Amino acid sequence: MINRFGIKISSSAALLLTILALHYSSGFYPSKILCTLPSSYSTPSYSLPALSEPYTYLSHGRQSFVFESADGQSVIKLFNQAYFQKKWYHIFFLSSHLRQKLDKKLALRQTFYQESYPLAAKEFPEDTGILYLHLDASTSLPSIHLIDPSGRPLTLDLNQCAFVIQKKAVPYLPHLQKVATQEGLPGLIREIDQWLAFCSKRIEQNVIDYDHDIWNNVGVLDGKILFIDPGKFQRSPSPLDQDALQLEWWKATHRLYKWLLTNNPEAARYLVSKTHTLCVLDTNTTK
Repeated sequence: MINRFGIKISSSAALLLTILALHYSSGFYPSKILCTLPSSYSTPSYSLPALSEPYTYLSHGRQSFVFESADGQSVIKLFNQAYFQKKWYHIFFLSSHLRQKLDKKLALRQTFYQESYPLAAKEFPEDTGILYLHLDASTSLPSIHLIDPSGRPLTLDLNQCAFVIQKKAVPYLPHLQKVATQEGLPGLIREIDQWLAFCSKRIEQNVIDYDHDIWNNVGVLDGKILFIDPGKFQRSPSPLDQDALQLEWWKATHRLYKWLLTNNPEAARYLVSKTHTLCVLDTNTTK
């Protein structure tokens, strides 16, 4: 009985330590960022930008772990390869129907991984702040010094990692709030025009964005909008028809419209009028 009790306590303690480790590491492990998925993207021929080290853990999403440079000017996103791969328990505990559903979801994730950032790096480097993209294992890159989520120093061989280096931008929503407070309608009209100009540029090239979370995907640097997370960009194989255009403009603007409607209704009306005009123009262009 004592032995059983001792084993039970030991197992519980081990489970607790595992949970705490996952919490304080934010799920980050070096093995998760190794280049394990195939990619047709070729490593750029130009040099890696100067690294301001160490890069300190900043945040994470489903696709990547983000580290900020020592000078605060750039971030490196280390792609979480585990997000794009099956988990071991899917084979044993999921029904055939759920496994098929998961397979489709994973296939879509892998498609985005293989296409989205390469598309953004090629077509929109200035608009996304992408400085360097690396998806396949290589031999010419240096190691990088990081401070991991638990505050420990870590050295990684970049040749073995899937990553993107981007300019660092401030979040879009706080920027808009500041503009609304300090400049009112004229400032918001300027911001609306700038956002619509980027969206128009993307849509004119038949690039669809399957993620319309403008608050997490968009930032501002030196007054210019940067699309900091193009992780669900995909080029349409054919020109967008009227329905697709309307859907794309709705995805690009509906969250901004809701915010403007609450904070500056006149700016919201301006957004609606401009979006309608742009959608009509785009539709005429595709005829």
